[in-house]
Amino acid sequence: MKIIYSLKKQFLVYCFLLNSAFSFAQCWSQISGGRTHTVAVKSDGTLWAWGRNDYGQLGDGTTINKIIPIQIGAETNWSKVCAGGQHTLAIKTDGTLWAWGRNDYGQLGDGTTIDKSTPIQIGVLSDWLQIEAKEALNIAIKTNGTLWSWGLNRYEENAEYIDTPVQVGADNNWSKISCGFTHIIALKMDGTLWGWGGNGVGQLGDDSAIVKINPTQIGTANDWSKIATGYMHTVALKTDGTLWAWGDNQWGWLGDGTTIGKTTPTRIGTDADWSQITASNTNTIALKTDGTLWTWGANYFGQLGNNGNPNGRNIIPIQLGTATNWSQIKMGYMHVIALKADNTLLIWGANSFGQVGDGTTNDRYTPREIGCSALSVDNPVVDLEMAQIYPNPVNAVLNIETSLSQLEKIELYDMQGRLILIKNTKTETKTLLDISNVISGSYIVKLFTDKGIQNAKIIKN
Repeated sequence: MKIIYSLKKQFLVYCFLLNSAFSFAQCWSQISGGRTHTVAVKSDGTLWAWGRNDYGQLGDGTTINKIIPIQIGAETNWSKVCAGGQHTLAIKTDGTLWAWGRNDYGQLGDGTTIDKSTPIQIGVLSDWLQIEAKEALNIAIKTNGTLWSWGLNRYEENAEYIDTPVQVGADNNWSKISCGFTHIIALKMDGTLWGWGGNGVGQLGDDSAIVKINPTQIGTANDWSKIATGYMHTVALKTDGTLWAWGDNQWGWLGDGTTIGKTTPTRIGTDADWSQITASNTNTIALKTDGTLWTWGANYFGQLGNNGNPNGRNIIPIQLGTATNWSQIKMGYMHVIALKADNTLLIWGANSFGQVGDGTTNDRYTPREIGCSALSVDNPVVDLEMAQIYPNPVNAVLNIETSLSQLEKIELYDMQGRLILIKNTKTETKTLLDISNVISGSYIVKLFTDKGIQNAKIIKN
């Protein structure tokens, strides 16, 4: 009998179960933070959200805050997700665009200003590639390299808004995008840097404080590789691994050892091994090629992650802990979301609405690991008229029978919601599940049938 694990690093990879000692990855694969909510996609393509929900930005059909991750719908084809101020955007694996939450400035892009508490498709096209959201503004890139935007034009004098995606210019060579509170920074495929929007503190980097209403090239360099925008500052990496920053610097979030703003890109330190960057209202977070994580800026709610003084700050990058397996970083307004190489999810910082997802509303000054929560494991239920799972407790092999439905797939989870193994059963009504190599403990068996999904708790001796 062939049993396979579901492991996730960047792609879903299957391998055979190995003897009695086995390992598994956590289930999170893609993350994003909004003003006070968090959204994420799991390796199985499901969508999860938690935190503030007053405008339906979580997408669960309510406006009730959630302090632990909850699954949004039952679809398993979510690919990318991005949280705005109080709304959320997402792309499915088929390239379609979806949005939900606050919509008073047309930020959902559905041609209305009516809030939506569940995901709605935006248009009918299936060629969306990248999405970025900040407050009530969105920008996106399509597969053909064209650039699109909608929502609030906050940098315009009359603050007009656009309630459906409109193309920005005619160029078709855009590669990366990021938007701050009033400004947008983008890269083209040739490595050139472009910016437009608000510029009152030099956040565009063109050595002026003049608003730009059209994309304007910043300098002449063509070796830019990655970008991130905070509230009023910008950070970027070059292809040589050097780190650059500009704009407002009130709490040292540029990382140059001062609190003096910069109106042109300024190199930060001498290191040339930076690999990822993200920024927020008051902070910048970055990874190096060795997998270490570095934080700087303010620490109002613990967003530096160092258990330090909330009135403290780092004005240069300081390494957080000693771990060397960080792989992905994102920031909400005042909270940090990060993944490790095994797709373990850790969050810290502001938590007044449960955006950390640890079941509390206490701010967290050190990283908190967030379990997969793949199932409602406290009270799993299986309809005994629909399915039989025995013996329980079990030593090695589970018998699974469904009398009124056909099995399509079986998944086994631990009590932290981590996926242990998968067995595809096609359209069987009876099957055996060999768990002899699974360590002793409590688990959840999840049955996928043509009549729906059922969960059952088992004990492995």
